[in-house]
Amino acid sequence: MRKLPPEQLPFTQDEYRKARDASALEYAQSQGYNLIKMSSKYFRLKEHDSMIFTNDGWWFWNSQELKGKATEFITQYEKKSFVEAVLILNGKSLSNSYTPPIITKNTNKENENTNPVQNDEQGFVLPEKADNNDRVKAYLIKTRKLDAEIINRLMREEKIYEEKHNHNAVFVNFNESHIPQSAYMRGTYSYGKTQFKGEVKGSNNDYPFFISGKNTIANTINVYEASIDAISHASIEKAMGNDYRNIHRIALGGIQKDRGLKTILDFLNKDRNSNEKKIQYINFCFDNDTPGQQATKKLAQKYKDLGYKCTVIKPKNKDFNDDLIAYKDIILKREPVYKNDFAYAQSHNEIDRYRNDIQANRLCAETLKKEIADNLVDNKLNIISAINHVTYEFLPERIKCVVAYNVLQYYLNGGENIDKENIEWVKNTLRKSNIQEIDKKMGNISICSHAGLLNILANRLKENETSQHSKPEQQNNNNHRQEDEYDLER
Repeated sequence: MRKLPPEQLPFTQDEYRKARDASALEYAQSQGYNLIKMSSKYFRLKEHDSMIFTNDGWWFWNSQELKGKATEFITQYEKKSFVEAVLILNGKSLSNSYTPPIITKNTNKENENTNPVQNDEQGFVLPEKADNNDRVKAYLIKTRKLDAEIINRLMREEKIYEEKHNHNAVFVNFNESHIPQSAYMRGTYSYGKTQFKGEVKGSNNDYPFFISGKNTIANTINVYEASIDAISHASIEKAMGNDYRNIHRIALGGIQKDRGLKTILDFLNKDRNSNEKKIQYINFCFDNDTPGQQATKKLAQKYKDLGYKCTVIKPKNKDFNDDLIAYKDIILKREPVYKNDFAYAQSHNEIDRYRNDIQANRLCAETLKKEIADNLVDNKLNIISAINHVTYEFLPERIKCVVAYNVLQYYLNGGENIDKENIEWVKNTLRKSNIQEIDKKMGNISICSHAGLLNILANRLKENETSQHSKPEQQNNNNHRQEDEYDLER
């Protein structure tokens, strides 16, 4: 095949180098491939026993004698061109990579002359659908933490799907006859800080992304910048036990255009026998940054002047997806320890709880490791501060299990100087689990490999257990003990 000269390639040298060094493991995980963790160093693809991914970014398909990094995986396994691979790994796509089977023209004559982005010759074109939505579902549910039930509902309504060529998520906006009028795409893979985002050519911005509420009771509409923000806020409401369908939600696709809000208000308020609007309340839920809040103030005043009761709902973090991820992490960290094995979880439809338990153990170990580092000064560990900070986030039972597992691993690997009392404590703490199941649940996590530190952690957790059952005067003695620092050299 004839090579294109550098000036005709659709990527830069920096983008090429970035793609060349991209990790095959990170790419496969981001695309929702079913990877089985075989050890702390490598994963296996469930569909092919001989396909291995390593932590250092390499990919090996031993039966086919193929190997490489992310670029080779995309070209050799996914059968895409080299140019496509480089663009995908930089969050881009080929402008001519789509061959849609259906072309839908916007026939709304009222808006034909007011839509500056409508292409009258080609009309609005939806990207071709993939055979399934697996990668998009993995991205939205696992990476962005969106509620699975809400995502499945929107996919049934054809408002979200996976496009065929680059596996982008497509968010589709319909008119009242359920004819697609506009769409927005978001890449499901990012390397570094780059991720593909773009509006489908010919989109009519009069039609926003719409998550309908219960028409019989909903008199409020929430307005967001992006589709994922709207779904995130709905997911938070559902996680808190509220009915997210008590209100309508729309995403405008930005902060500079509110034509979609006018369209939805006209649609929801029409066919009323009285002069009273069905939608009485509008909540503006834009990003917590200067542009977002400036736009909020402007639009809230505009629609207040039109007779609506307007409120500002501001995310705590940058946007509502950040809020959702933080909220899910808090819930995950406070989850009780799941004590059943994989076979039980599978037979009782509790796989999500089993997997959440593994993730919570990993987060707990990472937090313990960080607190030890933060509270270790001049070879002296402030154990009280370290344990207390971890306890703010995790339940004591999980902290015990994670520390006990690390003591056990150190001991089984030939480590010396672990106190006999702590070995007995480990046996009591983990007495209902076999070692293979413990390894699965803990995922080879490691806090430290220092016998002194492990003894200190175990001793402190034993003291906490004792103080919970001791008399008041004994508790006072334990509290006095909390002033101590542990010298690792003594």
